[in-house]
Amino acid sequence: MFIVFFLMLLFLSQSVSAKEYTFDKSLLNDSNVDLIGLENETHQHGMYFVDIYVNGNKVDSRNVYFEKNKGIGKLYPCLSKAKIARYGINTDGFNTLKKDANIIDFTKLPSGVSYVFNIREQELDISLPQNMMSSNTDLAPVDVWDDGINAFLLNYNANADQAKYYSPMKSLSNSAFIKLDPGFNFGAWRLRSQVSWSKVRNGKFNRQKSYSFLERGLYGIKSKLTIGDTFTHGDVFNALPVRGFLLGTDLNMISSKERSFFSVVHGIAASQARVIVRQDGYVIYNEVVSPGPFNINVYPRSNGGNLDVIVYENNGAIKKFTVPYQVPAIVLPQGRFNYNLAIGKYNGFNKWNSDSDSQIVQISMIYGLPYDITIYSGSENSHHYNGEKLGIGASLGSLGALSLDVLNTNGNINKHKVSGNIWKMKYSKAFSMRTNIILNYKQYSQEKANELNDILSFPWVMKRKRSVDINLNKDLGGFGTGGIYYDYNQFYHSIPPNYDFGLEYDYTLYKDIDISINWGMHRYQSSLGNKSHHNEQSISFSLNIPFSKNISTSYQFLKVSQGPALSKIGIHGNAYNRKMNWRIDKKFTPRDADQGTDFITSWSGNYGDIGAGYSKSHNYRSLNINLSGGLVTHRHGITFGRRISNSAALIDVPSVSGVFVYGSTTHTDCRGYALYNWLTPYRYNNISLDPTEIPKNVDISKTDQFVVPSEGAIVTAKFNPRIGAKALIKLILKNNKVVPLGAIVKGSNGMSGIVGDNGYVYLTAVPVKGFISAKWSTGECKANYKFNTNVEDEKVKYSIHKESILCN
Repeated sequence: MFIVFFLMLLFLSQSVSAKEYTFDKSLLNDSNVDLIGLENETHQHGMYFVDIYVNGNKVDSRNVYFEKNKGIGKLYPCLSKAKIARYGINTDGFNTLKKDANIIDFTKLPSGVSYVFNIREQELDISLPQNMMSSNTDLAPVDVWDDGINAFLLNYNANADQAKYYSPMKSLSNSAFIKLDPGFNFGAWRLRSQVSWSKVRNGKFNRQKSYSFLERGLYGIKSKLTIGDTFTHGDVFNALPVRGFLLGTDLNMISSKERSFFSVVHGIAASQARVIVRQDGYVIYNEVVSPGPFNINVYPRSNGGNLDVIVYENNGAIKKFTVPYQVPAIVLPQGRFNYNLAIGKYNGFNKWNSDSDSQIVQISMIYGLPYDITIYSGSENSHHYNGEKLGIGASLGSLGALSLDVLNTNGNINKHKVSGNIWKMKYSKAFSMRTNIILNYKQYSQEKANELNDILSFPWVMKRKRSVDINLNKDLGGFGTGGIYYDYNQFYHSIPPNYDFGLEYDYTLYKDIDISINWGMHRYQSSLGNKSHHNEQSISFSLNIPFSKNISTSYQFLKVSQGPALSKIGIHGNAYNRKMNWRIDKKFTPRDADQGTDFITSWSGNYGDIGAGYSKSHNYRSLNINLSGGLVTHRHGITFGRRISNSAALIDVPSVSGVFVYGSTTHTDCRGYALYNWLTPYRYNNISLDPTEIPKNVDISKTDQFVVPSEGAIVTAKFNPRIGAKALIKLILKNNKVVPLGAIVKGSNGMSGIVGDNGYVYLTAVPVKGFISAKWSTGECKANYKFNTNVEDEKVKYSIHKESILCN
């Protein structure tokens, strides 16, 4: 018996490219043996669904027909020249079949080219020299881009907090925020909208319709068409909120490094505070943060426009400041052409003059020239305003990238002449994954020089003279990481400048003990548009010490100018496979040994996220709750999950619940559906099921799938489970002999196996009744069967069912 199992394991471990093996049947001491199926790589030709790799990189998943080489019995794939060309392979030098000149002859490959077909893993790996690759692209082939299913989708987010103050006088404050993001997908079209309601400190609920638009990708020209409430692109000019028509290059469809950028909002919260971030008046972030420094990664709705930040402290204080949205220098590779055209009506939240309702036309063009030079130009116009921009960018090799441009403005707004030049310089360099610098400098030639966005949305009292934005992050090797940020805005009319300057340092000591130091200087307006300013300095220190894999303790020190030093010691951790997070902090000041306690907990589940926090001290109590999630309505019903990102997958494992999806906190629901987020559009995304959490009466031969969604798509990732019993079946022939060892068995529900000793074959996912067949070199047999016991019975379902079947 040991030899039998050894031979079967040896067979299963071989790939098609392995050398021939021949087994000596005399070693088995059994005359009823047929090993033809285990020898000489005699796998059956036909269609196989395989993952295709090129030099170890996944490029496709599809059905491929495999033909058998009659000379050596080896299977080879039938792939067309056009197909492998889409995988980035230069097909020059490849031979084709005589019977079909479009099919590559894998029996006569060029020198250095080879392939391996791993039939057990259903993988085809093609290896070739790098100089035979025609391109190095991170994009999937256009013909596999998937627009997904027709579906209605909805994201929701709600949070609320209540604070009770006991000194100097009793008061009660309530704040809340609700946001709904409905949408609909129909083919390549995407309909998106957003509605929100906000209430701050016992005020009334204010309803705001942020946007509503219809868009789709135009794959042939690698562009995107948007109709409705949107933003101009913001590559050459500052982004403008418009209601109208937008057509431009979609950078997601271009093979390059990741082109999505985010802005980091730095700040200090002296207490548990609510932070609201707006772009052009629209709320893009509204959450409660803990005391101490905060660094919020905010993804703006557009690639330009400053972020207005308001911090509501628990003690009633309000801080307001502005964060510039930084983008790298404008540089394109040779031959690349990007364009953007926008026509519509200004749709900003803040409108300060009569021309704010005027029509807008904005056009920009960027073109990459030889010698790493880029030129760009554009025009933006409204009823009484005209701006023309011309610029040049250059890739400086190891020194980074630099771009310079000038905007000439002319116009007459509300009887005020608007003219002058605005000079802008951008410098950027990425040294490594954790080391980069971005520098922006802008100079206004005179007070009357204004960009269109400033004229239409901001009051006249804040006339910028110059601005400087610097953001440097540095990997210090074995000594941690450091960062410097500096934002400076100088104004005309003797208005004091705004600035935000800070230093950051992080270091990991022995066994994941982390320390962090932050220092900052801030000057901000007491209210937007007000000439009065406040100065503030802050310093913080934090230490985190892990007790175990799931529990850590921390200490934090915070000192803000004109305020007492605050110390905080806490313990935090997670449970239930990181679905639950919790934190308890105790706060102290030099004057008051007990400044308060914070309790925070959150749960990330199958159907969304929920969290709560409670804070108390001798003079106040506060409670906050938050809830978020998403849902997709499709032709098979409604599936709930966490918030749906830009592109997502609807996982379908029919009738199998509780299957965990790697890279998430998601399990399939009672019908076998789950939502999987954060897919990258137009690229291969791997979706993998955890085989250890698949029910024992279910067999899924392929637990990985690759999907390629278009932007905003809900793609389906359907897995094919086979549900049934595990069975050890003895196959008996009509002459009372058993089927010989080595015979190949196939049957209902896709089950298959190899006969072992004494006619037994082990099968999984065997239905209660069905069809079974066995085939060996000198014969075959077939049988219909029906189990006498109910394999769906809970006592039998997860055990190995034994049965004898007469096979004729």
